[in-house]
Amino acid sequence: MRKKNKNTYLNFLNYFKKIDYKFVDFRKYKSKKNIILRHDIDFSLKYALKIAEINTINKLKSHFFVLVDSPFYNLLEEENIKILNKINKLGHIIGLHYNPSSLDFKAQFEILKKICPGTQKIFSIHKFGTNKQILKYREFTNLYDKKFFGKYFADSGGKFRFGSPIEDKEIIKEKVSFQLNLHPIWWFNKNLKQKEIFKYLIKEGNFNQLVSLSNYKLIKL
Repeated sequence: MRKKNKNTYLNFLNYFKKIDYKFVDFRKYKSKKNIILRHDIDFSLKYALKIAEINTINKLKSHFFVLVDSPFYNLLEEENIKILNKINKLGHIIGLHYNPSSLDFKAQFEILKKICPGTQKIFSIHKFGTNKQILKYREFTNLYDKKFFGKYFADSGGKFRFGSPIEDKEIIKEKVSFQLNLHPIWWFNKNLKQKEIFKYLIKEGNFNQLVSLSNYKLIKL
């Protein structure tokens, strides 16, 4: 894919519209011509809001998954609470980006639900390895369930490491439905390299974010 920005983001998604795909609510997901557009918010709610606004203007139904214990943003900050609820009011689905190594599932969900009352009983999983389908919680939908995970594409680390959906023959020819996980941080940073993006985040954040990035070995102090 070419360098990432707002225009390439829209061109990328509009390609699927042109071949008769629809961006749907996970509850309406069918086996053909459907896309679950998902955004895991690992680093910045500000970038999540930017992508949410673009999605709304272009009638792209999407799902945002939020960490309650992110080392990179404080979900309890007033500005972030406003941002999260604004994303929800724009018509997008809010779910838990569950971190199994942190608080138990129910505690994480209840925190998110108090911050954003519109949060749905749906979750994605943060850093659990390959067997994410085994995590099941009563009345909750795991987006790694086989029903939603037949085909899955993600731009983790800023690129599609296991192939791009625009090059997939089953999608192009057979119109097989799939899940698409696009991380907001990679699309709005003037084509900077990964480490430069993290340094740019620090300017927008605070010292805690700087320490977190260093601890994750994403930058050097």
